[in-house]
Amino acid sequence: MHTHAHTHVHTVPPDAISATVSGTGLPVAGSEFNFSCTVETVPGFATMPTAEWRDADGRIVVTGGDITIQSSSPSNRITVITLTFDPVKATDVGRYTCIGSLTTPVQPGPLQDSGMEDLRVQSKQLHQITTPPHDVSLCACSLHSCGDPLSGP
Repeated sequence: MHTHAHTHVHTVPPDAISATVSGTGLPVAGSEFNFSCTVETVPGFATMPTAEWRDADGRIVVTGGDITIQSSSPSNRITVITLTFDPVKATDVGRYTCIGSLTTPVQPGPLQDSGMEDLRVQSKQLHQITTPPHDVSLCACSLHSCGDPLSGP
């Protein structure tokens, strides 16, 4: 009697997960600024993608102080994680990386993709409009006594 064992090898496409980062608005010190990261997977996975933010030193960014992180899942293939600075400060400058992960039963470790943005905070500039005092002289004269405006008196 012959028995045949069939092994099914499931392969995961290399582009099964993608992370895209975008910033909203202009990061001006004292105002609110957001980085948004959209993590998307190709159809066919039973698990949702997850995402986290890391700072330039590789530390996970967590909610606290002037920083909030919100996560939403508009579909079972998409996770959106938003990093908000309110207010953004000069000390917040640096590179922020969003790491999207997907755990699959056929992969030894999670599939990951990342996107990054550099945060450069612009100082808040108050533009003061000053008008120099005008020296206004009124002269009542006739054309003959003032002379030709182009050639002088």
